[in-house]
Amino acid sequence: MTESISPAGAPELMSLVLEASPMVFVGGPFTALMDPTSGVIPDEAKSRYVRLMDFFAVSGFQVENAHRREGWGQKLMSPEECTPLDFDALRRAALFVAYPGFPISPGTMVEIGWMSGMGKPMVLLVEKGQVLPALVAGLHVIAPVRYIEVADGEFDARLLRAAVGELLGYTEVSGRRSGAMSWDVSFDMLLRARLPFLGPDEVLSPDADLVDLGLDSMAMVELLTALEETYDVTMPEETLNIATFRTPASVWSALCSALGVTGGPC
Repeated sequence: MTESISPAGAPELMSLVLEASPMVFVGGPFTALMDPTSGVIPDEAKSRYVRLMDFFAVSGFQVENAHRREGWGQKLMSPEECTPLDFDALRRAALFVAYPGFPISPGTMVEIGWMSGMGKPMVLLVEKGQVLPALVAGLHVIAPVRYIEVADGEFDARLLRAAVGELLGYTEVSGRRSGAMSWDVSFDMLLRARLPFLGPDEVLSPDADLVDLGLDSMAMVELLTALEETYDVTMPEETLNIATFRTPASVWSALCSALGVTGGPC
């Protein structure tokens, strides 16, 4: 008989999970997108940022974004207010992902400069056919930057996962963290974000005890939901048990089974 999991978990552990989650700052044009009549960003432009933020939230990241913070234009801050807030958020961020803007956004250029000065990783979502300023186009020579081509702001989730994985310590070709089991970048990020006692540079072995690494019952429920949303799959009810979440290998096996993949990595 398997032990069922209650959604209720220790708040202290959940707090640790949140604190351990990497933070991504999502940036891009702001005032240039605002409707001159209403003073707010139109839904079409807003939806691009929302989809990008949802992509990272589902993957276990904490997400910071000035557009959302300032009510999409309804709660604009003064330069003296927003500048230190943005700088502090970027200082704390593990990753900066931004639309440079088409035309180029001066504010986003400043944020790119801050991040390159701090030596932090960036992903720039560049419109197809867009010509970047020379110092941005050549930034990858001196800073950890990846460029992804987009069409009307729409990004390819597979390319974005690969770029993020490479920047944060995964191998681009295999999609796996060096020395880890044969699961993909998304799975590794989702799982690590909920393991507060696993260091960012530690290898996650397939037979590691997830409870010992800080995975409590609430985090198990959240992980199950995140896996379903990320892989567009419905996990069977019987999956929600302690045995499934005992090790990374057992979670990966359950996911592969739900996806209908057997006989090797899915």
